[in-house]
Amino acid sequence: MKPRSDRPVVRACLALAALVTLAQCGDPGPAAPGPVDTSFVLADAGRTLRDATSAVSLLNTAIRRFLSDPDEETRASAVDALYLAHDAWLEAWAGAAVLSGESMSAHAYSIDAWPVTPGFLDTLPEYPQSGMVADVTLPLNASSVRRQHGFSDDSEVAMGFHAIWHLLTDRTVDDFIGSDELTTRRRLLLGLQAELLFADLHTIGNASRRETVTLPALMSASIDTLEQALALARAAERGTPHLSRTGPAAASRRIAQPITIWLSHEAVRRRLAVAHPALRDRLAETLRVLNATDTPEISVSDVGANNDSPPDADRPVGRVDDAGAADPVGYSPVAPSDAGTETDATDPEQSRLALALRASIQVLNDVVRAERALSGVP
Repeated sequence: MKPRSDRPVVRACLALAALVTLAQCGDPGPAAPGPVDTSFVLADAGRTLRDATSAVSLLNTAIRRFLSDPDEETRASAVDALYLAHDAWLEAWAGAAVLSGESMSAHAYSIDAWPVTPGFLDTLPEYPQSGMVADVTLPLNASSVRRQHGFSDDSEVAMGFHAIWHLLTDRTVDDFIGSDELTTRRRLLLGLQAELLFADLHTIGNASRRETVTLPALMSASIDTLEQALALARAAERGTPHLSRTGPAAASRRIAQPITIWLSHEAVRRRLAVAHPALRDRLAETLRVLNATDTPEISVSDVGANNDSPPDADRPVGRVDDAGAADPVGYSPVAPSDAGTETDATDPEQSRLALALRASIQVLNDVVRAERALSGVP
């Protein structure tokens, strides 16, 4: 009897392997989702930035009117215009971050830096020779004010909304009346600050000509924006005064609102559902809290001051305290934060707003990392 040949078995195995290989080539399985275009944000970004620029133009008009005829009425009108312009800027912040990209931190510091050190800008009762106003060796013009801004420290704020706020609200009307050298310099500085603010907003609009926005770019801009919102939420917990009639918590929500709308867009939700379903669910929950504007906040305001009320009318906002330290006023530049760290160990509790912002930042950082992994970017 002839020995059985294994050749037919080998041939069958080879044929089966070929069929499996062909099947795999014909059905590669679920394809990785392609890049998503989130350019739908550009229309909103452009509109809010134009609105803010128009509001700052009106602020310039109000300040010029005050300087030409300084009295309580014209100052009140200028302060009203300042509040409105700053609110418009907060609404435009997210759009400016999208349009500016990595340049946003520099723009933000020029436009909305805080805390302000009043003694850096102007004289103080105990230091009558302090500040840019009193330093007669310093020429006051657009270039010199820009050079002085953050000259050796971030607290040396020479321009932007909060520097204007300080001069308009911490000085008396009489401080702007007269022709002596200090009064003349104070008037000149306030006028320059208003002009520079308009120029900086105008610069963002002119320099930003983006036609597309990728999901990672939107996420990065969203993280930067929500970090600023978180800084304001922390200020609300501490009872810090802010350039807003409704307080820093409301300002925080105002900054965050465009982000909550954009991240709820169908294109973003669809991408997350396909590529990152777990992150989609986490983000949806944090956005739900951020959108709940009537959600009661768990903060020090529950056991004391109402942080969302205007500052005491008898206490000038941004005034230096008895020890000479400047009250922090408004937005502060913040370093990129780990949303998992504690906010402030001295705070007895954290507000839901702050918790939702921190959670949102963490989720968005996770999305950016996941998107980079999908695209092979380290």
